Amino acid sequence: MSLAIFTDSSANLTKETIAALQLHVLSLTYEVNAEEHLCYDPEVEFDAEAFYTALKNPGYRVRTSLINSTRFHTAFEQELSAGNDVLYLAMSAMISGTYQAAMSAREELMPIYPDRKISVMNTGAASLGEGLMVCRAALMREDGKTIEQISAWVEEARKVVRQHFLVDDLQFLSRGGRISGVAAFVGGMLQIKPLLKGENGQIVLNRNVPGRQMALRALADIFDKTVVDAESQTIGIAHAGSERDALKLRDMIAAKHQVHDFMIVDYEPGTGSHVGPGAVALFFYGIDDQAESLSSTLLKKLDLDSGRMRSFLAEKLNLKGSK
Repeated sequence: MSLAIFTDSSANLTKETIAALQLHVLSLTYEVNAEEHLCYDPEVEFDAEAFYTALKNPGYRVRTSLINSTRFHTAFEQELSAGNDVLYLAMSAMISGTYQAAMSAREELMPIYPDRKISVMNTGAASLGEGLMVCRAALMREDGKTIEQISAWVEEARKVVRQHFLVDDLQFLSRGGRISGVAAFVGGMLQIKPLLKGENGQIVLNRNVPGRQMALRALADIFDKTVVDAESQTIGIAHAGSERDALKLRDMIAAKHQVHDFMIVDYEPGTGSHVGPGAVALFFYGIDDQAESLSSTLLKKLDLDSGRMRSFLAEKLNLKGSK
């Protein structure tokens, strides 16, 4: 018996990382001009530059769809019938019904496979906030941890994952129902760069910053003030057609912190269509400025050894470091 680890396309992991960590990824879908696509397709290379350039056109509208319970049922049962336990790390239940669909499949399957274990975890995150938890879960499995131990780790990690990002236009989040239309309207009228954050599984407006470069600096400043034990972490940066700014943010952080491992990715099209072209997001573990009661002791217990992840992926991918 072994443990099959599932996640969804929102985790924003590259196909190389997915293969190296032996993960199962179920994909959300997106639709453009009545044509449906997978947000993650290992057989198709996602052209991020073309997608985010097209998304700037007001007539290029994208609609995303969740993973339904039938797809979860089928995927989970394939592993359960082979004698494996199942662990699924889901994107935030507050921004998608995908988690609840997985829970429905779990309830259907538990009576059928009473000797198997099925754990469905709401990470309260998206993109690399979710993806870095998935990577760590896979390494814990490699180290012989049980499904209960990994699930308990995720439950603690979700309390201290920090998700901060800037967007060029709040209208994309407004269209998808991620923030209110009023907030989007105000942001557009003031011509400011909004900084947002994940809070209790939701996206909230954190502050407004006059200008993109100041917004990037503000993200680096947030990292400075809230990160705990930066050198032990893999820091995630996702961008929507803004690689230059993603690298600039990386350099701002690296100039002040001994961070040895960054994971920088293009936003996958599902989440990327909601944050919009130009978005840059930062993911790490730390103490939120609104939740200082969470002590650094919890973070120490999480054992965020980025060197372990880096060396493991380097061995599997034959690279000098994870990317």
